[in-house]
Amino acid sequence: MGWITQRRGWLFFPLLLGESLNLHLRSFQGLIAHRKVQSRWLELGLLGARFACYLTIVFWLLPSGMAFAFLGVQLAVFGL
Repeated sequence: MGWITQRRGWLFFPLLLGESLNLHLRSFQGLIAHRKVQSRWLELGLLGARFACYLTIVFWLLPSGMAFAFLGVQLAVFGL
């Protein structure tokens, strides 16, 4: 951790590329947590439907290798 802290200025943008994965993960973790969330099941259903529809469309329209590349680039750009 000290190595990252010393080089945080140089690592800011490369680390930012993974921020979209962190945002997606935290949205699910926030809904699964044991605290009270209004309309929890509706939000979980909508998140699941969004991911299912999005991934279905991407993998239906593109070959699998290109679909994975598209998802990787799209998530990285979203993080920036």
